[in-house]
Amino acid sequence: MWKLLSVLLVSSLLMGCGQTKKTFPEDFREWEVRVISPSFYPIMVDQVYGVNETEDWTVYASGYGHHTWAKSELNRAIKYFSDYDGFGIPLHIATSTRGKQNGKKTLPESVYVYWASLAEGRFYVSKFDLTADMRKAMMMDDPETLSNGNISHCYQKNVVFGLLPGGTAKVWSLGCDKYTYLGKVEPNKVFDDFGHNKEYYNIKKSDTEKRAADNGVELLPIPYDKVDKVFEYVPIPRCSNKALWGCS
Repeated sequence: MWKLLSVLLVSSLLMGCGQTKKTFPEDFREWEVRVISPSFYPIMVDQVYGVNETEDWTVYASGYGHHTWAKSELNRAIKYFSDYDGFGIPLHIATSTRGKQNGKKTLPESVYVYWASLAEGRFYVSKFDLTADMRKAMMMDDPETLSNGNISHCYQKNVVFGLLPGGTAKVWSLGCDKYTYLGKVEPNKVFDDFGHNKEYYNIKKSDTEKRAADNGVELLPIPYDKVDKVFEYVPIPRCSNKALWGCS
């Protein structure tokens, strides 16, 4: 009797594991979180992580560091948007900073970004919840048949945060050379100073003020009508990039 119960228990556990195991296409890569900011209102990122409460995991993304400062340079944005004024979000992969996580392919249910708004001397926590419908769309394959007959598979599974002074975050999904606007959120938490890493953040705050002064810009009061603008990226057809998409 006990042997029979043991066999049934083991079988039940194995069936459960099989039901929860997820399979992904061979070329499927883990999701990423990118951040982007206006040139005159640059940011620094302290930490980013995704949470999936259903599966009981938290995954941290890393690699932001000083890169957010370099990616927010005015000349970099103007290279892709000739009419860019330094205030709005220049929505382009070259002006955003990528954070990588360690191989998790299942999407998070919520993404948290802890970040410093250098012009203001404030620290914000942004939280964005990815609904079931959003995650379903982000995991949907968008295949393309290349001119050589091969199939290019891609997924709009990366999350982009446009971080604005005042703590507002605009959020997009990114993939397949497309941005899809998901919504915006107000800060989950606000701190009136930088908290830790004050010395480093204060140095970058001075650099921010100098960047504005060199361009004849007053940072405060914040011109919210200007920072709310998004300079939209117009994608190049995927097969025009032979190195990336393998077009013949």
